[in-house]
Amino acid sequence: MAFADYYHPQAESELGVQLGHLYLQYDYRAMEEMLSRLDASTFPTGRIAFISALERNAGSASRWYDAGDALWASGDSLRADYSYRRAASLAPRDAGIFFMLADHYTTVKDPVRAVPALAAVLRLTDDNVFSGNVFNFLEIVQARQNGLLDSAIPNKTAGQGYLRYLIGLDDSSGVRDVWNLVRRRGYDDDQMTRDYTSFLLGKKQFDAAADAWTAHFSSRNADTQHPPLLFNGSFERELTASAFDWSFDRANGVSVERDPASHYDGAYSLRIAFSGNDNPDFHGLKQLVVLKPGRYRFQAQVRTDRITSDEGIRFRIQAADGSRFLPVETPALAGTNQWKSLAADFDVAPGVRALEVQLARRRSIRIDYQLTGTVWIDALTLTRLQ
Repeated sequence: MAFADYYHPQAESELGVQLGHLYLQYDYRAMEEMLSRLDASTFPTGRIAFISALERNAGSASRWYDAGDALWASGDSLRADYSYRRAASLAPRDAGIFFMLADHYTTVKDPVRAVPALAAVLRLTDDNVFSGNVFNFLEIVQARQNGLLDSAIPNKTAGQGYLRYLIGLDDSSGVRDVWNLVRRRGYDDDQMTRDYTSFLLGKKQFDAAADAWTAHFSSRNADTQHPPLLFNGSFERELTASAFDWSFDRANGVSVERDPASHYDGAYSLRIAFSGNDNPDFHGLKQLVVLKPGRYRFQAQVRTDRITSDEGIRFRIQAADGSRFLPVETPALAGTNQWKSLAADFDVAPGVRALEVQLARRRSIRIDYQLTGTVWIDALTLTRLQ
């Protein structure tokens, strides 16, 4: 592209003196100085300086971008767009150039051009601060609302980053939109699914959270048509720290770990050891379940080794969301026992949205209250009876 002839002002004029100094200086600093001094009224004349600098270094993406800014401000949008495209083509791996282009197109409210530039920035950098600025721009140009979300997200890092950004903004609509993209593209790893479902649980969206968790793990279930109602019931998977998996609230004198040495089913059980330094009202090992109204049976295999005090180890099932549901408890085990089944049948009434299954021990009121010993649990199941 050839630029038309442009005139040089007389050397003794103020602009002429500035341009004279400009031609004798390093272009980068000169352009920065010129940009700081120009406003909309002087850009039409000032673009002479930018185009001159461009002619001296036509291979510079920055000079093409500066020329584009000058041309745009002077009303020459056609040549400005050409200059911006040249800047992008000369620096295909320069995130800074693409960010400046995105800034320009965001300012002039052109999301169709802004979004590809923002996607290029996300593709070229994994800097969290930089990415956070890009996500902010995506919200400003309304990429989701304008049907540009797919083109805005170039990879897994960007998809997960955008989702966490929207979770931080507490934007339910945006979180749902980006989750659908993340899920469709297979970006929903275990940690991302945990973060997403935790967000939904915070909004009391129990069914949506449970559905998302189940869908994520469906391909890893032996029966893909009928996933288990209780997750990781035989502890074959590493614990994910999700509310829909077994989570453990740290407590003095209690340790919890998966145990490959003693198990009832599969290759692992979960071992809980009590040190005897406390008289805990223990219910820190738990899992959230979302069940439809009906009758259910809970069952678990339990082994104990020298569990002391009058209050043994049991399972408790109670409402998790504040709705009325009287706790259901299995019998308790104390002392030493080989693998033994603990079970309880219970009804889930309409209006009970989420339940919590807990390994529990009541605080003792006797003098020999301190709890010591070890318990193993395995093969935990929930079955709908009717």
